[in-house]
Amino acid sequence: MILPDIPRLYTALAEILGAVLYAQAAPSRTAKPVYWGITAGCGALLAAFLYLTGAVPMLWWIPCMAAAIVWIYLYLLATRELKMQIAAIRAERDKVKQDAALAEMEGDIHRYEAENKTGNPVLDTLLTAKSMYCQQHGINLTCVADGTLLNFLTTGEICTIVGTALDNATESVLTEQDPEKRLIRVAVYAQNGFVMLRFENYCAQPVELGPDGLPRQSSHGGYDLKSVRATAETHGGTVTLHWENEWFTLRVLLPQKNEL
Repeated sequence: MILPDIPRLYTALAEILGAVLYAQAAPSRTAKPVYWGITAGCGALLAAFLYLTGAVPMLWWIPCMAAAIVWIYLYLLATRELKMQIAAIRAERDKVKQDAALAEMEGDIHRYEAENKTGNPVLDTLLTAKSMYCQQHGINLTCVADGTLLNFLTTGEICTIVGTALDNATESVLTEQDPEKRLIRVAVYAQNGFVMLRFENYCAQPVELGPDGLPRQSSHGGYDLKSVRATAETHGGTVTLHWENEWFTLRVLLPQKNEL
């Protein structure tokens, strides 16, 4: 019986998963974003290597497998090295040096977490900049967004809507003394032929709205939302605001436009 050739990509997947299981056997002290970033990078390189060497003569089969083993070893060394770095920091007796080392490592990790890939480069830039600001000020910003839905807007319009909404939200949550309550949630999604941009932030104090439906001056953030409404209306959209159960919500609803 002749067994069929196993695709090289399957081989790479089996090898990297085996290495992951081995690495997980030890208690993990490595930050997950960094750990999985290294895993994804090593896995992709290993898959590319095995795929490109799939047609080499049999004479080169053993050297290629040996190279793959070395690559797996380097992966395990990299992940354990991170654990050793953290262990070394924990063993540091000088509290000032320990705190500085931890802060530097956490800063590097948070920079990875701050990357936003929504499909719209303008939105990505805004969210990344605001994410970095939030991390520096103890604000928890979460975002689920399909940026491609905003491709019909100009750079200035995206900055007006998203930038103003986030500026108001961050200014509002910074008044919270409890860092656990400095929460902002952002979502951009399609809904029944419309594009919904929803911005929510924790706000213990009720937000008083004026006759125009916008917050009275200085009642929520310090940035004028009239520009956001004007931008939305330019595209036949609407802006609604609501405060309930210690959460302030800004919704921008725009007619969805299909790209040609």
